[in-house]
Amino acid sequence: RDLLKIFLPHLPEGKIKQLYTQKYRSGGFLRVVVTAQGTARFEFYDENGQELYRAVKEPQADLGVLEGDGSGLIEKYYLGRIKAQYDQRRADVAEALKTKAGVLKRQQILRRHLRQVLGDLPEKTPLRARVTGKIEGDGYRIEKVVYESRPGHFVTANLYVPTTGKGPFPGVLIACGHSNLGKAYEMYHRAGLLMVKQGFLTLVYDCIGQGERSSFLTGTNRSSAQHKLDHVNAILVGRTVVGYQAWDSLRSADYLLSRPEVDRTKSLGMTGNSGGGGQTMYLMALDERIGPAAPSCHITTIEREFAQGKCGDGCQWAPFTGMLGIDHGDFFTMRSPKPSIILSAEQDYKDIRYTRVTFKETQRVYELLGQSEKMDMFAYDDKHAFSKPRRQAAARWMSRWLLDDNEPVIEPEMKVFSPKQLSVTNTGQVLSEYSQAVSVSQLNLRRAKSLAADRKAFWKSRSVPTAIKEIAQLVGVKSDLGKVQVETKGVLDRGTYLIEKLVLQRAGEMPVPALLFVPSQRAEKYAATLYVDARGKGTDATPGGAIEQLVASGQIVLSIDLRGFGETRDVKQKTSYYTSDFRAGMWSLHIGQTLLGQRVEDTLAALEMLAAHPRVDAKAIDVVGIQQAGPVVLHAAALNPGFAGVTLRDSIRSWVDDVVAGPLQEDVIGHVVPH
Repeated sequence: RDLLKIFLPHLPEGKIKQLYTQKYRSGGFLRVVVTAQGTARFEFYDENGQELYRAVKEPQADLGVLEGDGSGLIEKYYLGRIKAQYDQRRADVAEALKTKAGVLKRQQILRRHLRQVLGDLPEKTPLRARVTGKIEGDGYRIEKVVYESRPGHFVTANLYVPTTGKGPFPGVLIACGHSNLGKAYEMYHRAGLLMVKQGFLTLVYDCIGQGERSSFLTGTNRSSAQHKLDHVNAILVGRTVVGYQAWDSLRSADYLLSRPEVDRTKSLGMTGNSGGGGQTMYLMALDERIGPAAPSCHITTIEREFAQGKCGDGCQWAPFTGMLGIDHGDFFTMRSPKPSIILSAEQDYKDIRYTRVTFKETQRVYELLGQSEKMDMFAYDDKHAFSKPRRQAAARWMSRWLLDDNEPVIEPEMKVFSPKQLSVTNTGQVLSEYSQAVSVSQLNLRRAKSLAADRKAFWKSRSVPTAIKEIAQLVGVKSDLGKVQVETKGVLDRGTYLIEKLVLQRAGEMPVPALLFVPSQRAEKYAATLYVDARGKGTDATPGGAIEQLVASGQIVLSIDLRGFGETRDVKQKTSYYTSDFRAGMWSLHIGQTLLGQRVEDTLAALEMLAAHPRVDAKAIDVVGIQQAGPVVLHAAALNPGFAGVTLRDSIRSWVDDVVAGPLQEDVIGHVVPH
């Protein structure tokens, strides 16, 4: 469109002009041609000059339906649904906090919910732990250890062992936040040194995607990016990245308790910063062996995080959390009245005002249980980090409850070691060090393939209607979609056909912008096509395009923008995520209804509108799904017998082969259905 603005004034009337030619290594080329009428033609040729494909584009503004910018509707819609869920949670919490019995009842409910959001967890298998090297320090030694949380799934860690004082020593786990260096990141390394100086047997371990545990040796090296990618594939097989990390943490506790130097008569302490604070939050609620816990720079409210435009990266929030009414405060309720302290930063991007909201709620829980001294909060006026003040506060909390010593802890000057010195493996990565090592994505693919027999058994053990009903429940498609209101926003006349601009609206749902193409020639009834294009409803709607060809063949065509496509595409992301679908996908999983399922509902609502049109033969409606809309229309056609035919273009054909087996893909969260 920018090119058109520049070149159109210089075109003689009625003429065309070649704007641009791009040659490719194969010998083929692309040519862009513009006409005086304002359309641009994109022509693709092979190395022999044979035309392969021709697309005609015109300015999208002519085909816009919504008034104003529709790109912010995604955020407004989901944040509204999330707020409604947390309004209900506030009411539930207020009721529970009236009595001790209410707290205990809510505690039991939340513990059951926790297992649901974590996903499937395995049986324990041998850790096969070994030490690959040692570093001697002043009053301590650091052992480089590796163990298997699952067969072939290696965890690398540094074990800080006191060499002065009389053992056995209380044990402390330290989970690492997002850092490519993992346990060797200086702040986490210093936390291990401070704890061992206090007399704790301390295990600082790498989390998946960090340190020596990259999930991908090529493609991306950012830990947060790896968590996003692993998250999508894990959900499909009934797992979560939160669950994978919780299991690694649990098995790390197993390893720590297996050491002869540890005091098994006492609980384990646990702390961690940022993402490590999140792992602390999950394990302290899951594992009864965790006593004093000190999550740092993580605790706020999930609702507030979302209100800031965030959606997490898979290691922080698991599916169904909002549906089940869980927020950060509930993880303290689950473990109450065990000693818990929230470590926070006044200048953190995690809004400390809402950290205090969570603290106030958890204070009341501990008060009702008669253990108010076991719930505390520490805040320091600095930024997001496991800085010295919070490391000292964590060490003091562990000393208070594991050593019966509540004196202030002052971190001394300490010799620090380089990441290379702290490395457990020779190559720096478990995937290249051990031939039998498997990543999260490889574990997910194994699981997906192992379920092939179960999938066949599913269809054999049920009638098709029963199976379809279960699928509808799984993807979150309601049986009653409600009434579809249709509003006309204008008409374009292209001579042989009209384009009606429409908005399809169901109560409480996203508006669906649509274009209805109606032939000018009168006929009693027309066959019809519902056109669902992830690139936007107007992409194939230009003169000479695919939709015009359908109209010329004697069809009425309804082209729609499903939520998050076309005019409602999410382009106002406040945080950098992979694709326009990522926030909508994550928020959908949070509220407990898949983005795929919501788009299926939009599609079925459009079918209802099209079938009711007086000039449409309701028994002759086809549906076309392009790119990300492919699985949507396939589900819609399976759930509703109203489509005469289905066409998919440029769509995935298999969750296993096209998604789980391709874990580096960035645009598939809209396809994901848990389990």
